[in-house]
Amino acid sequence: MARNRRAWLLLVLGLLLIGGSALLVTYLNRPPAGEPRIPFDQGRWDRGMRQLMEEKSRCEEMIRSALQRDRPRFEAIVKAVEKQELAEDQSARFFFPKSGSPDQLRRVDEDFDRAELGEFCERNTLVNAYRRGGVLFVKVVMCEMGHAGTYAVMYSSKELTMKEIEDQLVPHAVERLDPHWWAVIEWY
Repeated sequence: MARNRRAWLLLVLGLLLIGGSALLVTYLNRPPAGEPRIPFDQGRWDRGMRQLMEEKSRCEEMIRSALQRDRPRFEAIVKAVEKQELAEDQSARFFFPKSGSPDQLRRVDEDFDRAELGEFCERNTLVNAYRRGGVLFVKVVMCEMGHAGTYAVMYSSKELTMKEIEDQLVPHAVERLDPHWWAVIEWY
Protein backbone atom coordinates (compact mmCIF):
# COMPACT_ATOMS: atom_id res chain seq x y z
CA MET A 1 0.00 0.00 0.00
CA ALA A 2 2.83 2.37 0.81
CA ARG A 3 4.25 1.79 -2.67
CA ASN A 4 1.01 2.90 -4.37
CA ARG A 5 0.79 5.90 -2.16
CA ARG A 6 4.27 6.98 -3.09
CA ALA A 7 3.49 6.57 -6.82
CA TRP A 8 0.29 8.60 -6.48
CA LEU A 9 2.12 11.29 -4.57
CA LEU A 10 4.83 11.52 -7.24
CA LEU A 11 2.19 11.61 -9.98
CA VAL A 12 0.27 14.44 -8.28
CA LEU A 13 3.52 16.32 -7.60
CA GLY A 14 4.56 15.93 -11.28
CA LEU A 15 1.19 17.18 -12.51
CA LEU A 16 1.42 20.17 -10.15
CA LEU A 17 4.91 20.99 -11.45
CA ILE A 18 3.75 20.76 -15.09
CA GLY A 19 0.69 22.91 -14.39
CA GLY A 20 2.77 25.43 -12.45
CA SER A 21 5.33 25.62 -15.26
CA ALA A 22 2.56 26.22 -17.82
CA LEU A 23 1.13 29.03 -15.66
CA LEU A 24 4.58 30.57 -15.22
CA VAL A 25 5.24 30.52 -19.00
CA THR A 26 1.81 32.07 -19.65
CA TYR A 27 2.51 34.79 -17.08
CA LEU A 28 5.95 35.59 -18.48
CA ASN A 29 4.70 35.74 -22.09
CA ARG A 30 1.94 38.27 -21.43
CA PRO A 31 2.45 41.80 -22.83
CA PRO A 32 3.76 44.39 -20.36
CA ALA A 33 1.02 46.35 -18.61
CA GLY A 34 2.58 49.72 -19.54
CA GLU A 35 2.54 49.06 -23.29
CA PRO A 36 -1.03 48.84 -24.56
CA ARG A 37 -1.57 47.59 -28.09
CA ILE A 38 -2.01 50.48 -30.48
CA PRO A 39 -4.87 49.87 -32.88
CA PHE A 40 -4.52 50.83 -36.54
CA ASP A 41 -5.05 54.58 -36.91
CA GLN A 42 -6.56 55.29 -40.34
CA GLY A 43 -6.16 59.07 -39.91
CA ARG A 44 -2.46 58.74 -39.15
CA TRP A 45 -2.04 56.41 -42.13
CA ASP A 46 -3.82 58.89 -44.43
CA ARG A 47 -1.68 61.81 -43.20
CA GLY A 48 1.51 59.79 -43.78
CA MET A 49 0.44 58.80 -47.29
CA ARG A 50 -0.54 62.41 -48.09
CA GLN A 51 2.90 63.61 -46.92
CA LEU A 52 4.60 60.93 -49.01
CA MET A 53 2.61 61.92 -52.11
CA GLU A 54 3.39 65.61 -51.55
CA GLU A 55 7.11 64.83 -51.26
CA LYS A 56 6.93 62.65 -54.38
CA SER A 57 5.23 65.45 -56.33
CA ARG A 58 7.82 67.96 -55.09
CA CYS A 59 10.65 65.68 -56.23
CA GLU A 60 9.03 65.09 -59.64
CA GLU A 61 8.70 68.84 -60.18
CA MET A 62 12.27 69.36 -58.99
CA ILE A 63 13.76 67.00 -61.61
CA ARG A 64 11.53 68.34 -64.41
CA SER A 65 12.53 71.96 -63.75
CA ALA A 66 16.16 71.38 -62.71
CA LEU A 67 17.73 72.50 -65.99
CA GLN A 68 15.56 75.61 -66.16
CA ARG A 69 16.52 76.54 -62.60
CA ASP A 70 20.28 75.91 -62.72
CA ARG A 71 21.61 74.42 -65.95
CA PRO A 72 25.19 75.80 -65.42
CA ARG A 73 25.48 73.84 -62.15
CA PHE A 74 24.46 70.57 -63.83
CA GLU A 75 26.87 71.19 -66.70
CA ALA A 76 29.63 71.85 -64.14
CA ILE A 77 28.83 68.50 -62.48
CA VAL A 78 29.16 66.72 -65.85
CA LYS A 79 32.50 68.45 -66.50
CA ALA A 80 33.77 67.41 -63.06
CA VAL A 81 32.78 63.79 -63.78
CA GLU A 82 34.42 63.91 -67.23
CA LYS A 83 37.69 64.84 -65.50
CA GLN A 84 37.49 61.50 -63.66
CA GLU A 85 38.06 59.72 -67.01
CA LEU A 86 35.91 56.63 -66.45
CA ALA A 87 36.97 53.69 -68.62
CA GLU A 88 34.51 51.71 -70.77
CA ASP A 89 32.12 49.63 -68.61
CA GLN A 90 33.32 51.38 -65.47
CA SER A 91 30.97 52.99 -62.98
CA ALA A 92 31.55 55.17 -59.94
CA ARG A 93 29.68 57.17 -57.33
CA PHE A 94 30.70 60.68 -56.45
CA PHE A 95 29.47 63.36 -54.08
CA PHE A 96 29.99 66.91 -52.95
CA PRO A 97 28.28 68.87 -50.14
CA LYS A 98 24.82 70.28 -51.04
CA SER A 99 26.03 73.84 -50.54
CA GLY A 100 29.39 73.12 -52.19
CA SER A 101 30.75 73.36 -55.67
CA PRO A 102 31.01 70.50 -58.21
CA ASP A 103 34.78 71.16 -58.09
CA GLN A 104 34.69 69.45 -54.66
CA LEU A 105 33.58 66.19 -56.31
CA ARG A 106 34.95 63.13 -54.48
CA ARG A 107 34.45 59.40 -54.92
CA VAL A 108 32.08 57.54 -52.58
CA ASP A 109 33.82 54.43 -51.30
CA GLU A 110 31.14 53.21 -48.88
CA ASP A 111 28.01 51.15 -49.44
CA PHE A 112 24.73 52.34 -47.96
CA ASP A 113 21.46 50.69 -47.11
CA ARG A 114 18.34 52.58 -48.28
CA ALA A 115 17.93 54.56 -45.00
CA GLU A 116 21.60 55.54 -44.83
CA LEU A 117 21.55 56.58 -48.50
CA GLY A 118 18.58 58.88 -47.85
CA GLU A 119 20.39 60.54 -44.94
CA PHE A 120 23.56 60.87 -47.02
CA CYS A 121 21.64 62.53 -49.88
CA GLU A 122 20.08 65.06 -47.51
CA ARG A 123 23.58 66.46 -46.79
CA ASN A 124 25.29 65.78 -50.13
CA THR A 125 24.69 65.82 -53.86
CA LEU A 126 25.13 62.22 -55.02
CA VAL A 127 26.33 61.60 -58.57
CA ASN A 128 26.24 58.15 -60.19
CA ALA A 129 28.28 57.86 -63.39
CA TYR A 130 29.11 55.09 -65.82
CA ARG A 131 30.42 54.67 -69.34
CA ARG A 132 28.81 52.06 -71.59
CA GLY A 133 29.02 51.70 -75.37
CA GLY A 134 31.19 54.80 -75.56
CA VAL A 135 28.49 56.92 -73.90
CA LEU A 136 29.01 58.65 -70.56
CA PHE A 137 25.92 58.62 -68.32
CA VAL A 138 25.79 60.96 -65.34
CA LYS A 139 22.88 60.82 -62.86
CA VAL A 140 22.59 63.67 -60.38
CA VAL A 141 20.34 62.51 -57.52
CA MET A 142 17.89 65.20 -56.48
CA CYS A 143 15.72 63.19 -54.02
CA GLU A 144 16.33 59.79 -52.47
CA MET A 145 13.08 58.34 -51.14
CA GLY A 146 14.07 54.70 -50.66
CA HIS A 147 11.55 52.33 -52.20
CA ALA A 148 9.42 55.32 -53.29
CA GLY A 149 12.16 56.06 -55.82
CA THR A 150 15.41 57.78 -56.60
CA TYR A 151 14.70 61.04 -58.42
CA ALA A 152 17.56 62.16 -60.65
CA VAL A 153 18.50 64.29 -63.60
CA MET A 154 20.52 62.19 -66.05
CA TYR A 155 22.93 63.33 -68.76
CA SER A 156 24.02 61.18 -71.71
CA SER A 157 27.03 62.32 -73.72
CA LYS A 158 25.38 61.11 -76.93
CA GLU A 159 21.87 61.96 -78.07
CA LEU A 160 19.88 58.76 -77.52
CA THR A 161 16.35 57.59 -78.22
CA MET A 162 13.87 56.84 -75.46
CA LYS A 163 14.34 53.10 -76.09
CA GLU A 164 18.15 53.38 -75.76
CA ILE A 165 17.76 55.26 -72.46
CA GLU A 166 15.20 52.77 -71.14
CA ASP A 167 17.61 49.90 -71.81
CA GLN A 168 20.11 51.53 -69.41
CA LEU A 169 17.82 51.78 -66.38
CA VAL A 170 16.27 49.57 -63.70
CA PRO A 171 12.44 49.81 -63.41
CA HIS A 172 11.86 53.48 -63.97
CA ALA A 173 9.93 56.42 -65.32
CA VAL A 174 11.78 58.71 -67.72
CA GLU A 175 11.07 62.00 -69.44
CA ARG A 176 13.27 63.80 -71.98
CA LEU A 177 14.25 67.32 -70.89
CA ASP A 178 16.37 68.08 -73.97
CA PRO A 179 18.48 65.98 -76.38
CA HIS A 180 21.10 65.03 -73.74
CA TRP A 181 19.20 65.46 -70.46
CA TRP A 182 16.52 63.28 -68.87
CA ALA A 183 14.34 63.35 -65.76
CA VAL A 184 14.53 59.85 -64.26
CA ILE A 185 12.80 58.08 -61.40
CA GLU A 186 14.22 54.64 -60.55
CA TRP A 187 12.68 52.07 -58.19
CA TYR A 188 14.62 49.33 -56.45
